[in-house]
Amino acid sequence: LMQDVFVYGSLKRGNNTRGMDTTFPNAEFIGTTRTKRSLFRMIDLGSFPGVMIIEDDGLEYIEQGYQIEGEVYRVNDKDLAHLDEIEGVPFFYNRQEVNTTLGPVHMYLLPNTGEYDGAPSHEERSELMHDQETGQTQEVNISKSNNILLKGKSLLSWVG
Repeated sequence: LMQDVFVYGSLKRGNNTRGMDTTFPNAEFIGTTRTKRSLFRMIDLGSFPGVMIIEDDGLEYIEQGYQIEGEVYRVNDKDLAHLDEIEGVPFFYNRQEVNTTLGPVHMYLLPNTGEYDGAPSHEERSELMHDQETGQTQEVNISKSNNILLKGKSLLSWVG
């Protein structure tokens, strides 16, 4: 059984560490795509990005969401299981289905639990950070990431 997987970071073509084209020789490149809906935020985790669905308080989204640019590959079950391993499913990333301009695909998403509030994104910003040891909350300035590019108004792309 073949499955379509959406990659947006270090698994994209040409990445020396682990691009799909080198790590998964059986994977078929389907094309470049973006998520259909602007429901996501991208953060810089060092040598790779993380994407999460923005918070929804039940009535409306709390922050602006973005579309994510990436690539779609068709993989077999064995390669999908290997990808799950690489992405640390279900302890680090979750894999879920999202809609892209190339149809529904599997995408790896971080849980949006506040754990990554201090991670850089495409813009400079300040976050309220709570230090559990001291019990103090303070405003922290977070510089923007050089690895995340905002294209137009709402499309984020990883260039790291």
